[in-house]
Order: sequence, then structure tokens, then C-alpha cells
Amino acid sequence: MQGILSLMIKVYNNFLSVKDQKTLQDSILNEFFPWFFNPYLTTPSSTVDDHYQFTHILYQKNSINSNYFELIKPFLIQLKVSAIRRIKCNLTLRNDKIMIYGMHRDYDNNLENSKTAIYYVNSSDGKTIFENGKEIKGVKNRLVMFPTAVKHSGTTHTNCKARAIINFNWY
Repeated sequence: MQGILSLMIKVYNNFLSVKDQKTLQDSILNEFFPWFFNPYLTTPSSTVDDHYQFTHILYQKNSINSNYFELIKPFLIQLKVSAIRRIKCNLTLRNDKIMIYGMHRDYDNNLENSKTAIYYVNSSDGKTIFENGKEIKGVKNRLVMFPTAVKHSGTTHTNCKARAIINFNWY
């Protein structure tokens, strides 16, 4: 199973054009982008204490929820998205040490043909770790794609003020 799982995790470097990547990063990592406090990282019942994030939901429940939705249209084309479940930006702040948040799936239902992707807006020493032990470094303009059924976890980061990712769930 470990080998099969590794084959299902795909990494794409330089996913966006330089222009699209710069526009996205400049828009999301500026003082005017509306981030919202979220007191947990994975689910409301998460057991990881003292970890939180700021989020911005671009799309959820069959509806565009943000004026910034236009920023992610290049992703929808490249990923060949048929139907969106959710698209969410996450921002975490620097920590003193690297810690794993906890393995989870973004969704536990309707997993057949459901995909998840994580796009790294900026580089950091934060990682995404998969249930098979595979680790993906948080490198700017990198996208990692995998079936939604695959458990994964983010980590804290120590080498920059903020780590921004965009989380995609779609069919």
C-alpha cells in the first residue's frame, strides 16, 4: 500500500506562470487581504492545543464566497476541475519549533473521484506530511495533489513570519 500511496501523491513545481504566481502572492500576502481567525487547524474537535490559523474561504457550499475568487481561475483550468467542493486560503504564523498538526482528511464523505491539492503561496520550512511518511517541503509555487481519501497533516514553520497555502477540494 505504501508504494501505491506514493504514486497517488503528485508534486508540481512552478505550477503557475511567474506573472500569475506574483499576482497571487502580492494579493494574498498584503495588509489588505481579509483573513479571518479560525481557532483550530483541522477540525473543531482537533486536539492540538494552542494552534490556530487565519482563513479565507474562496468557494464553499456551491457558492463563490470571495471577491478574490478570480485569483484562482488559472488553477481551475490547469486542474481540470469539474465541480468544486471548497477552496480555502490558510495562513499560519511563525512558531518556535516544527510540530505536526495531526493527520486528517479534508472530507470523510463522497471520496470517490474527489481530489485535494495544496498550493504553497510562499516558501517556508513548514511541510505537508502524508500517512505513508512522505514529506513535501513548502516551496513557493509548488502544488501537491492527491486523492481526498489520503490522510495528511501540515506542520508549523519557524523561518518566516507567515506561511500561506491554498487548499483545493474538487471533483
